[in-house]
Amino acid sequence: EGRSQHARDEPQRQRDEGEDHVVLGDRVDEVEHEGAEVDLRHLDAAQAYLDDYVAQYQALGLAAARPYVTFAQGQLALRRGLAAQALPQFARAMRQLGAGNTEGRMLFLTETGRAHLDAGDAAAALAATRRACDLHRVAGFPSVSAIDRGDMWWRHSQALRACGHEAEASEALAQAWRFVLDSVASLSDEGLRRNVLNKPAATREIVAAWLAHAREHRLPREQREAHLAGAANLSEPFERLVDTG
Repeated sequence: EGRSQHARDEPQRQRDEGEDHVVLGDRVDEVEHEGAEVDLRHLDAAQAYLDDYVAQYQALGLAAARPYVTFAQGQLALRRGLAAQALPQFARAMRQLGAGNTEGRMLFLTETGRAHLDAGDAAAALAATRRACDLHRVAGFPSVSAIDRGDMWWRHSQALRACGHEAEASEALAQAWRFVLDSVASLSDEGLRRNVLNKPAATREIVAAWLAHAREHRLPREQREAHLAGAANLSEPFERLVDTG
């Protein structure tokens, strides 16, 4: 009976752990909201939350949470500017993650790419972000609970550009931009749109990069500023959004 009850409880426990790792990641990501002026107290608070989470998951025996704890430790190191310390944590988290967890792999690979970029290894960054985006492409470009799609493709664009692949970098930027437009397409209120566009650091970076790209290639204003237009016109052929002149 005990084993049967465990089997019945396991799917719910897996879902709970999945929700927990999202919350854990959100707590770590909160330190980014102030950009370069982050107060170290935010990082200390995130570390305290992580320490408490570790104690809870160990006490409850939530083995499925282990890779996300390891990953969060790497995130904190990366936010502190310690990319070299973050990379082994990300590699360990990948080994701990179940082979079937595609969303987790997208997340871990994207942050691995980011850490390699911060460490100055563009080739390793591109290898990681390409794997993440290939997984996303094969899955049909779905919404992913573990990571913002725009963030994933933006990191890939950065890695491509760092390796000198300008055309591919522009295509990846356009893909990230389309996901930004998706996120605000249903919002008619300007304040809500600006809130969505301003909060995540990666989204701000995507908007700035897209505007620079649009100005450089003299794209029409309706394409350049579609994020401010309310219900964005996503039926327009995608080729026009990636047009590089």
